[in-house]
Amino acid sequence: MCIKKGFFILSICFLLIACHKPPFSKNYVDKKGRRQGKWRVFYDVEKHHPLYKGKYRNGKQVGKFQYFLPDGKMYLQEITFQKKGFIETKYFLANGKVELSGKAKIFDNKDTSYYQWSGDWLKYDTLGNLLEIQTYREGQKIWTKKVTQ
Repeated sequence: MCIKKGFFILSICFLLIACHKPPFSKNYVDKKGRRQGKWRVFYDVEKHHPLYKGKYRNGKQVGKFQYFLPDGKMYLQEITFQKKGFIETKYFLANGKVELSGKAKIFDNKDTSYYQWSGDWLKYDTLGNLLEIQTYREGQKIWTKKVTQ
């Protein structure tokens, strides 16, 4: 009788642990309401069409984030370097080639983070040829140089 009771209690404990969402699982929010770990968000309930995927640490994006169109094609990729304070960004065309790439500076406020384009951004045509170099300061375009081939 004692063995059955012990097995029952052990089984209940195992179920409680298995049902608890550990901090390393996908789409986890900690006790402070901050996103943690790997995240995937989908357009549809069946989870066939991703909207974005990436990783959070203490509510902030870290590493590579990818954003998708409803048809599944990636249109934006961001690589966040939180300690260095910038994001490398690439926008993609429907054919998968890079359309625009550059860096942005990250700004953290009390409740939110945002970024502004900074430095040189490279714009390409549908074949991957460089068209122009756009220079930004504090999110404002200050100069554009056309590239001749």
